[in-house]
Amino acid sequence: MNIPVKITPDSIRDSIIEIKYSSTIPFEVLVGFIYNALDDTYKYTNQPNPLNKNQQIALQQGLVEFQLGVQNLFFTDTIKLDIRPNSLIFNCLNGYKGWDIYKAEIEKTLEQISKIKEIQKYNRIGVRYISEYSETDITNCTKFNFSFGIPNIMSDTYVFRTEFMSSDLRVILTLQHKTQVLTGKLYNNIAETKPISIIDIDVIADNLSIESYAELLLLIDKIHTTEKEIFFNIMDEEYLKTLNPVYK
Repeated sequence: MNIPVKITPDSIRDSIIEIKYSSTIPFEVLVGFIYNALDDTYKYTNQPNPLNKNQQIALQQGLVEFQLGVQNLFFTDTIKLDIRPNSLIFNCLNGYKGWDIYKAEIEKTLEQISKIKEIQKYNRIGVRYISEYSETDITNCTKFNFSFGIPNIMSDTYVFRTEFMSSDLRVILTLQHKTQVLTGKLYNNIAETKPISIIDIDVIADNLSIESYAELLLLIDKIHTTEKEIFFNIMDEEYLKTLNPVYK
């Protein structure tokens, strides 16, 4: 299949690249090394780690008094880097600007971080793209059809999740059909919702032992290419034509 280099609109809600690493020094010390390694295009901030639902309830009931731990965030005008114990997580900021721009920022950042000798190896890479389609029937934009043992029943909403291997990469594909989400508006004092459909593709390389910066970049590019091929292979051809695809 001929893969487009660009579609408009791309409907990408989020793009995440997570790289797991092993280090010889405590995490709190490593954050300082990374702070010194990154150039002046990065700004630094930290904030409390977000609470999960159970932790929020415990906090409201007075079972805990404060939240332990912070997120260490570095960001430019283009990307955000979340530094966690044994994990580097990249997100794009202010909308997705295309793989070439996103990749260049990540390469620059990893080149600077790779000079920190206290990071020994990279052992897992994940590239995840989440595309969101407002008030769209997912069967109109993909080749996916959902049915089960009662043929006269049509599901109003569903979530489909599957895992499979593509060459030596693990793929987690999740499709959500017309999930109700909050719009942030009120209608007659009731929170307004709208239906959205989501295509969520997470491509993962596990059990790695990478020490080379160049090898790390090559594998990130390979994983991204696999993610892109899966996305366009599940896309309905007629719907794809409405997205103004651009080919090389």
